[in-house]
Amino acid sequence: MAAVISSGSDDDCYCGIRRCSYSASAPYFAAFLFFGFSFVWLQAVFPEERGETVLFQIGSLPIAAENIEIGLSLGLRALVFASWSLLFVLTTSPTALVLSLMEKFKLTPVIGYGLMAAYQFLPQLHDEFSR
Repeated sequence: MAAVISSGSDDDCYCGIRRCSYSASAPYFAAFLFFGFSFVWLQAVFPEERGETVLFQIGSLPIAAENIEIGLSLGLRALVFASWSLLFVLTTSPTALVLSLMEKFKLTPVIGYGLMAAYQFLPQLHDEFSR
């Protein structure tokens, strides 16, 4: 994630919000595209209720227009949620987030600094799992 977030200079940071490039965040979003497409596929092939308007068949499985619509609705909802989550994660400074939680929501310092310490270990945990 360090490659996605630009340098921490004063020009790139405003109130704890950092800039990130679209090309660097594209691989993260590609995983969510696959996740969103899986909603469409699963709803089309294995629906709870089979729709009335059959568009085509894959083997003996009829694919209905209503099931495709439901799958697209669920998939697009997942993509919107993923987009907002990526926007938040890639642009928010963890330190500024924890400090604002402590200030605005009266989070105790023990829990706040514990969250900040746990967040600092995530890159090390990623490196350990990638070995």
